[in-house]
Amino acid sequence: MSRIVKNPLDENHVIISTYRKKRPFQQKELRCPFCVGSDEVTESFNKAISLPNKYPSLSMDYEHAKGICEVILYSDNHTKTLTDHSSEFIESVIRHWISRIKEIEKNTDLEYIFIFENYGKKIGVSLEHPHGQIYSFPFIPKTILEKYRSFEDTCVYCDETILIHENSTFNISTVEFAKWPFELHIYPKNHIHSLAQLNEREIKDLALCLQLAFQSLYSKFGKNTPYILGIYQTYIKDHSDIFHLHIELISPMITKDRFKFRAGIETSLGIFINSVDPLEFSEEMRNIIKRFEK
Repeated sequence: MSRIVKNPLDENHVIISTYRKKRPFQQKELRCPFCVGSDEVTESFNKAISLPNKYPSLSMDYEHAKGICEVILYSDNHTKTLTDHSSEFIESVIRHWISRIKEIEKNTDLEYIFIFENYGKKIGVSLEHPHGQIYSFPFIPKTILEKYRSFEDTCVYCDETILIHENSTFNISTVEFAKWPFELHIYPKNHIHSLAQLNEREIKDLALCLQLAFQSLYSKFGKNTPYILGIYQTYIKDHSDIFHLHIELISPMITKDRFKFRAGIETSLGIFINSVDPLEFSEEMRNIIKRFEK
């Protein structure tokens, strides 16, 4: 079982979940639980599907840690990552995200939905089959509240980003306060606050931007580069236009052979030291993305 504890010193929440120790870590001799033929996946599939997390830190069945934890499998291919697929396929995954958001939002016990993907053993991923996740919380994470409050004064994504690429409805950028050596932000030109607000044109343009962002990542560091993809939208019960939807793609790789470890003041105080200048990084990304633009 799990329980949620709020730290009175910094107002962050901690999820205590001893059950998570039982979750599997993939070994070569074991069958992948996300491949066809496993107990969880009995039939082939060629579009995104959601599975309940078998070792959830949050569950609607938990008295003191209500929530939803889902695994999103992009396809039954064990090696094909999200953006190895066509842009049309990525569009279908975005529509799946939107569908799950709309369904989860119906639960009045939940406050926030976060869609994300961890990729790579160095990040700590326990299963190699490419997959994303959805966590739905009974509280609003402090990070989201802080972002929300900052948007009340000025919208960073409307006013202060370093533009790298744009199409008709979406931008790819970085920010001068980037924490990670590789950090790209993807956001709609229209000031909308949730994936569920995207129209068909925006879904297509977001898929293209995701492709370009990942192509630049792989071009710089090579395939199988570890990364974290996070989708930041407003909390469920917010009906204002304050928050600006944005996606962050980060990698801790400094070079192909150097990995940034979060330690010292970064872990203890949250003060990051970035050895890569975001201004130089943005120019490098512009040159890389130009090679992939259609």
